[in-house]
Order: sequence, then C-alpha cells, then structure tokens
Amino acid sequence: MSQVIKFDVWTWKDIMRVCGNAISDDDAREMLHYIRIRCENNRFTAVGANAYQASTIDGDCDMKEQWPSVEILIRPQKTPPKTKMVELTPFTNAPGEDGVKVHMLYFYDKDMNVTGSWDEPIIEGKYINIDAVMKAAQHNIDQCNHGEGAYMIAVNPQYLMGALEGMKDCEAVIMNFGSNVQPFIIRPFKGEQNRTALVFPVRIL
Repeated sequence: MSQVIKFDVWTWKDIMRVCGNAISDDDAREMLHYIRIRCENNRFTAVGANAYQASTIDGDCDMKEQWPSVEILIRPQKTPPKTKMVELTPFTNAPGEDGVKVHMLYFYDKDMNVTGSWDEPIIEGKYINIDAVMKAAQHNIDQCNHGEGAYMIAVNPQYLMGALEGMKDCEAVIMNFGSNVQPFIIRPFKGEQNRTALVFPVRIL
C-alpha cells in the first residue's frame, strides 16, 4: 500500500519559503537543488541548504500509513491558487513513464478539487548531513564565547537575508555564535519555535 502524506497549505508554503530560500543553484551540487523532507509518526522535518547556509522547519503532517521514516527530495515550486491541502505520495510510478520512479504531488482546494499536480523524479545521491552540522554548530555555541562578544563576524548579506527571509513573520530572532569562524544559528525569539537557520561566516583574518 502506498504511503500518502498530507500537509495543510500554510504548512506547505512555510516549507517552500523557509527551505526554498536556502537551496543552491550550483550545477556541481545537484543534491542541493532540492528541499529534503523527512516524515515519521505524523511529523516532518524539512531542510534546504547550500555551501553557506542551511534552513530547517519541522511540524505536523498527516501520514496515512505509519511506515518507518520517509525521506523525499523536492524542488521548490509555487503553490497553485485556491489550494487548501497538499498530498504527497512518495515512490510511485508515474503513468506513461515506463515505470520511472517519482514522487507524486497533488494540490486540492477546499472542495477537494485538484488545483494542480506535479511529479518529481527520484534522483540518486546523498544529501548533506545537516543533522551533524547543526549538532556541531550547537556544540560550538555551548562551549565558546558565553556572550562576551569578543570578536567580529563577517557574513555575506545575501545568505543572511536568505536565512532571515524564512523568519520575517517572527517578532524577533536570536543569533547564537560559537566563534568568529564557526557557522552561527538563527532561531525565533518567541512564537514560531519550529524553525532554525544556519549561516556560515566569511573569514576576515
């Protein structure tokens, strides 16, 4: 039986906005052209990354079958107008595609009429281990600095703005620094606590 994962439209738009601003368009890094969505036990974690920043968001989804964790790579795409619900079916065979494995995505309005559909061919490759990068960044922040502000940090404004774009609806954000050469973490000060961004500084010494 196929797994079906459902998202309300506002959650889906948040995934596209928060993670889509962080993906790479570098031809040499094809895997970073995609948003990685991992779902398990009716929860999801999505991440977008390039060589200089990463943004994540997590939240609720509705999984028809309680499979072990499901991981999908999706290219960012605009949500069709009037969409109220998004349905993702991973690892299916697209009709007329000679058995080529794809992820199927359907958009529905409030009356469950289809507003659009999209099939994403499955690509082979290994996504960046963002979980390890985030853990290392948090360790550096916990072990260093202690709020003394004893150094300067330089950052490419494009990447910083991309990270902050995913949090522009937050009242304020907190930036946690471990050192002037380690990536720093950005998270909401209050309110939407389910998102985190990671930005790598530019070396100035």
